[in-house]
Amino acid sequence: MPPTEAPSEAPAEAPTGWRRRWDGVGARLARAFVLVLLPPLAFLAYQAVDTIEQARHQQATVLAQGIDLITRYERSFFARTQSLLERLADDAAVRLNTRDCPAVLAQARLDDAAYRQLALVDAAGNALCTAVPAASADGLGPGSLVGGLVRRVLDSGGFELGEVVQWENGERRAVLGAAVPVVRDADAPTVLTLTIDLAEVERAIQDLALPEHAVAALVDGTGRLLLGDLAAGQPRLAPMPETASLTSLVLNAGVARDALGRDGLLRRYAAQPLAEGRLYLVTGIARGGSWAWLTDRVLLTVAAVVGFLAASVVVTLVAADWLINRHIRRLAATTRGYFQAGETAWPDIQDGPTELRDLADDFRRLIEQVADRERSLEQSLADKEVLLREVHHRVKNNLQTVISLLALRSRRTASPIAQRAIEAAGTRVRALALLHSHLYQQDDLREVALRPFLTDLCGLVETAVDGITAPVTLELDVAPMSIDAGRAVPLALLVVEAVSNAYEHAFAGRAHGTIRVSLQPSEAATAVLSVRDDGIGLANPADRGLGLTLAHLLAGQIGGSFRIVAEAAGGTTLRATFPLEPTAVSPTSGRGRTAAQDMGREADREQHQEEEKQDLRDVDRDRDDPGEAQQAGDQGDDQKSERQLQHARSPFEGSPP
Repeated sequence: MPPTEAPSEAPAEAPTGWRRRWDGVGARLARAFVLVLLPPLAFLAYQAVDTIEQARHQQATVLAQGIDLITRYERSFFARTQSLLERLADDAAVRLNTRDCPAVLAQARLDDAAYRQLALVDAAGNALCTAVPAASADGLGPGSLVGGLVRRVLDSGGFELGEVVQWENGERRAVLGAAVPVVRDADAPTVLTLTIDLAEVERAIQDLALPEHAVAALVDGTGRLLLGDLAAGQPRLAPMPETASLTSLVLNAGVARDALGRDGLLRRYAAQPLAEGRLYLVTGIARGGSWAWLTDRVLLTVAAVVGFLAASVVVTLVAADWLINRHIRRLAATTRGYFQAGETAWPDIQDGPTELRDLADDFRRLIEQVADRERSLEQSLADKEVLLREVHHRVKNNLQTVISLLALRSRRTASPIAQRAIEAAGTRVRALALLHSHLYQQDDLREVALRPFLTDLCGLVETAVDGITAPVTLELDVAPMSIDAGRAVPLALLVVEAVSNAYEHAFAGRAHGTIRVSLQPSEAATAVLSVRDDGIGLANPADRGLGLTLAHLLAGQIGGSFRIVAEAAGGTTLRATFPLEPTAVSPTSGRGRTAAQDMGREADREQHQEEEKQDLRDVDRDRDDPGEAQQAGDQGDDQKSERQLQHARSPFEGSPP
């Protein structure tokens, strides 16, 4: 016995839509390119990040150096200023306010371009001696600057710086006052003052070497820019933040904060106090938004690699579609056309790759073999169908011969009982002949349409009993349905037995009657066959004659159940319920046989052996008592026939489904 093959798994469902494109040849090649280029791209990205960090560190270092330079310049500037004022205060011409005082002050003013005015003033701030005449000092007279500064100098007795003063006098000005005491006499004290032009200090700061996109500017204690804003025509101050941000930086000196410059660039700003807190140096370094310094070194390389990667993916997709996919699509379309419409025109892909040409040749040979096989199978199927029709036709003719022989025998039999038995057998044979006639006349040889078949079958039974019983009306209600040819034989015999039984026994002593044959579908893919009469009914439904016994056995052959129902209103209903589809056969033992069927066949063999032993005992009994042997033989034959019919296989059993 060959081993049972395990069922193969169903093929996976083919992807559709974007998943189909993602799983295509071009997409796979593109992913391969990406995987190949990903390591160098990741290395370049690492280098870019490292370069950015190094550049930021370098910028921070340079800015710190610039701030240190500015701080040292501020200390040096104010140290020189204090030394100059103390030296002038010790000069006799200044201390005594002689005629040479203006000349001495004018000469000292030339030491630095930031020195705007030198003046010797009294306690009220009135100028006693000036380096620049008041008429040509552009309003930078000491009176407007040093009122409070003089009092602080006299109180401290040393060098002091004043507050930053800004005003418009033809142009924006920001100045800072510095002073030292000259004469400390309580009656007539004098103070030497110096007006410092902060624009020159700012210009000196801007001349320092700062990193690219780094800025530095001076503000006063309120956060105002000493050189004005953009409205005042100072484009150099565009990188500085708004006044509110500058004020916050001054109030939190030494704390770095991110702010947006007036040029739209994000920077990190910090304020550093100068001149004893009278001034603040605000510095800022770019944190993003302008990568000009990095474009040539990193971004250009990364952009080139990314562009090359994108171009490679696009070229791969286009090339794969042109060189491979279009040929595969043509092969797939040809294959679909063959299986869907039987088209055999094969595409020309001679311009395709060698592998695809070989694949196309293999496909062509395969399809040709499949087509030849299909033609061979179709021809074989047609031949077998013709042969099967001829078999059914010959079986029908042979059965007609049997019917003729039975009719001839019936006419030559004198016993009415024997004639009825022969005619009943002839009716059953006619039923089989009618079945084979329907089979070879219809298109589908595998199934029998039950409505026309049962109509002809009931008419056949009605004709066979015509004149034997009282007039009976036969009604049919058959739904359109079919049954497989294998189970049509026991079903036909079941109908013959049920209807014949009703004709023979239901209407004894009745002038007329009605028999209703119904076949309707039921739930769970089953059908219900019922034969109902309005006759005298059964005295005892448990008592069954040969006809009802055959009906019960035949119902079992079609896989159904059989019941006899005594109607309350009179009459009897014979009801058989059976599945529309044949019962599945489990291939657990032999070819298409169940283990139960194998056990049944073993029981049949044992029964046959027992019957052979019984036959031998009957022969011995015949020799001893012929009369008793005849009676026992008749009973034994009936029991034997019933057992054979009970164990008879339905035509659909024992064959593979």
